[in-house]
Amino acid sequence: MKKLIVVCLLIAVLSASCGGGDGGGNGDSAAIKNVIHDMWDAYNQGNYAKALTYCTNYGDEDEEIAQMTAMKNFTGNVTVKGIENIKISGSSATAKVTLYIAGQTDIDEVKLVKIDGNWKINMGEGTEPPPVINGEETDIGYTTSVGFEDLPLCDWNDWDHNDWLADINVTTYDAGIAGDMKLYQMDFVITPQTHMTAFDHEMHLAVDAFDGTGTWELFLNEVRTASGGYTPSGIDVVLYSSTGAALTSGTVARLSVYFPEGIYFNVGDYDPFAAGTYHGEGLFYDPYIKVLNTGDVIHAGDARMLSVPTDWTPPGEGTAIWVPYPKVGAASDPCVGPVFTAYWWKP
Repeated sequence: MKKLIVVCLLIAVLSASCGGGDGGGNGDSAAIKNVIHDMWDAYNQGNYAKALTYCTNYGDEDEEIAQMTAMKNFTGNVTVKGIENIKISGSSATAKVTLYIAGQTDIDEVKLVKIDGNWKINMGEGTEPPPVINGEETDIGYTTSVGFEDLPLCDWNDWDHNDWLADINVTTYDAGIAGDMKLYQMDFVITPQTHMTAFDHEMHLAVDAFDGTGTWELFLNEVRTASGGYTPSGIDVVLYSSTGAALTSGTVARLSVYFPEGIYFNVGDYDPFAAGTYHGEGLFYDPYIKVLNTGDVIHAGDARMLSVPTDWTPPGEGTAIWVPYPKVGAASDPCVGPVFTAYWWKP
């Protein structure tokens, strides 16, 4: 009986989500099988950190590794005897997995989710709503697009600002109580729009504007993939490990930040389109990218980033932004970039 209990606990611990692989149709089925085998192979080798790289929704990494270590010491290796009945629906899937653990056979249905083009085992969490906050939406429509030019500064640059474009919508929640003006929750919803480049990027969202403590969660297509704590020193969350894959898969990211005690913060104090704030200086957060091909990092305030309305039209590939938008002055200094003026996107 004790062995059976431990087996069940082991399945629960490693059911928090795992992933890897890519493809479609039969390719997806093969990728799902690879993910499951790769995770258990890493576990059997005692490389629990690697096993967790195939996983998501697993809580604190150190605690998970400690539990894996203790359980493997008791049960020994795990053998994957079979993976069958794989059912795929969009970015979600299930598979029946037969495991041989501590002299016993265990059959379990494993849930998986495709994130940034990679399959991850998602055992039990599935689509999880954010914590219940006794609040109401108070601000909807604080939305901007951010457009990036990913070629280096101080070198040849086509200044088309269409290499990565995403819309970011911010929604805030109060307590729904008259007289309570505190902020209890903020959602950032990031929707990929354009990826016109041979380069790929990692996209982050960093914010340190909130004077309070709380927690945060990241959802990709409404599946929770990461979480952590918020302190006044801020957070820096990787939204997409590959912007190219995010656009191809249509992956919408939602970063939710929660403040159980509430904080004072007014989104209206910030104007992403004010004169002189053409490169994200008017945002209270930093939606930046790392160019994976060059290692270049492009933050808000960089001439290669633009904060623009969501209804603007980016230039065609290789077309400098001052061609379709004559209010923009041509770049005479490659270290400075184009010269923008107030509402340059308007006719």
